[in-house]
Amino acid sequence: MTLESLDQNARHYRPEIDGLRAIAVVAVMLFHARIAGAAGGFTGVDIFYVISGYLISGIILRETAHGSFTFAGFYARRARRILPALFAVMLASVAAAWLVLFPAAMERFGQSLLASLAFGANFFFWRTSDDYFAPSADLDPLLHLWSLSIEEQFYIFYPALFVLLIHRGRRFLLPSVALAAVASFALSEVLSHLRAGINFYMLPTRGWELLAGALLAVSETRARAPFALSRRLREAGSCAGLVMILAPMAVIDRSVPFPGLFALPTVLGTALLIALATPETFVGRLLASRPMVAIGLVSYSAYLWHQPLLAIGRAASFAGVLDMPVSLALLLAAFALAALTWRFVERPFRGRGAMPLRRAVPLGLGVAALLVAAGAAAWLTHGLPQRYSAETLALTQQFQRFKDENSHCLFSGDPKPLDQACKLGASGPITIAIIGDSHAAVIGQAFVPELDRRGQRAESFVWAGCPPILRSDGMSAERQDCPPFYRSLFDYLRAHREIGTVVFHARWALYIEHTAFDNGEGGREIADPESPPTPAGKVALSQSFRQAVEAMLAAGKRVVLIYPMPEAGWDVPLYLVKASRYGFWMPVPTTSLARFRERNREAYAALDALGERPGLVRAYPERGMCPQSAQGRCLLVHGGRPLYYDDDHVNPDGARFALPDLRAALGP
Repeated sequence: MTLESLDQNARHYRPEIDGLRAIAVVAVMLFHARIAGAAGGFTGVDIFYVISGYLISGIILRETAHGSFTFAGFYARRARRILPALFAVMLASVAAAWLVLFPAAMERFGQSLLASLAFGANFFFWRTSDDYFAPSADLDPLLHLWSLSIEEQFYIFYPALFVLLIHRGRRFLLPSVALAAVASFALSEVLSHLRAGINFYMLPTRGWELLAGALLAVSETRARAPFALSRRLREAGSCAGLVMILAPMAVIDRSVPFPGLFALPTVLGTALLIALATPETFVGRLLASRPMVAIGLVSYSAYLWHQPLLAIGRAASFAGVLDMPVSLALLLAAFALAALTWRFVERPFRGRGAMPLRRAVPLGLGVAALLVAAGAAAWLTHGLPQRYSAETLALTQQFQRFKDENSHCLFSGDPKPLDQACKLGASGPITIAIIGDSHAAVIGQAFVPELDRRGQRAESFVWAGCPPILRSDGMSAERQDCPPFYRSLFDYLRAHREIGTVVFHARWALYIEHTAFDNGEGGREIADPESPPTPAGKVALSQSFRQAVEAMLAAGKRVVLIYPMPEAGWDVPLYLVKASRYGFWMPVPTTSLARFRERNREAYAALDALGERPGLVRAYPERGMCPQSAQGRCLLVHGGRPLYYDDDHVNPDGARFALPDLRAALGP
């Protein structure tokens, strides 16, 4: 987020740049709100970087030329510009987080707050998630401060080096800055294919965007001739620049390696607009219009406010996601708060009549100390759990423990040898294999009572996100590792004749439909979007499901084929906890049986197509979760206890509730 802004009455003020800021901040805000059509809105940050490099370099060049530049003055202006609004938003975020965030999220918030105060948010989010685009990132109130940290790191090193180059002779300035920009761009392009997280979050791979603005500022002082173009050329160049910044916002998405080559149109387009969108051009007049300038003037505060509002809103909602009208309302609230912040927080610390340093410094230090104390308290107490009742904590901790324990049984991530699979059952010979994705890992809990009764055990071979298939036809790119895993697994099972029964289960509809679940009643799963399936891909995938089952039948195994498990849409434990926390009376959540059947229609057809085979047994979780007594509904809670540990995985209680009697399925 660009920090630098010349006061409106300053000699070099350009309203067109405020218009550019308006485009940039609206794009980023729409992206974080997950508004359709703004998948590339994150490129707004790149616009800010070019503007920042241009303005900062121009200020340093002018002040050194007049002999008025001092580092003390430079950093005092930066502090006055950055810290008042930042501290105000941080204080409000602390208060909101106290009211809304659960202990694990509050602990993470405290850590991110401390990192942001040290201008190291980019390091924190890189180390703890590495994926700016992951759905879970939507719940981080301070996620957006990674870009602010990069700018501040730039300001630590750049001014001294820039001034040194100026004093050594301005003839060295342009080639030196150009060489640094090219080196940074080259590093970014290389790392975009090798270490995407580092490339996205780090100054060395972002520096070329700031230096592009610096190059423009240096070029203007070297010779104005390149920019003294005819009006027709300025019109054409500024229109081209506008297209170059707007098109990526609508065209690119998280799938492209970024930054690097894909950031080049935005960076060059911004440079063209700064250079050529003068008041004599149509684009210049558009950018300098009153609405655009008004948004641009409050863009810094709007940027600060929008992500905490969206993240806290998501955390407070029962579904964990926001509908478009709510998201847009929160963005409007961000602009309203930004206008108030600009008037009552930013302006009193800047320009004529600004608060003197003897008052501003103690005030800033006091607020900073308060924020550090709040962040440390949230971190060191593991999220201030004393805010919640013992019953609430027990509920959340129970399912968090189950998630953690369940993750140890997955082969994905850091695959382990097949003979080290998790075992289910107390003791006895291993006679059953459970295979599939993370849903299969959970469903294995339903077998434990029957295994214990028989004195047998099962092995759990599960790969999160991977259904049991032997070919990659119809699968998305991130699941291309699935077939090799299952081919190796099937060889293992053929070699172990004592394993006579193989249980197949997966979230079948997800792989066929490529869509996260929306229960149509306010509960929507938080998940990465997937590319839409093709009809041919659906057919190929259905065939691959069947071929995997047939392979085990041909190997002489008894196959238990478990049909789809109803999905919830809501994170069921959190739904119950929030209802208790807020003091609301909320109906016990259920979902529509008709909606379940429609979503799983093609999955049922694919599994039904296997027909009746010797050794093939089917089990239907729907019959347990959606009994006739529920009158067309599927149960998510039973006896006051949740049957799910999130929005689509059942917990052990849910697994046993869905499949209460597996004796017939497992055979004699």
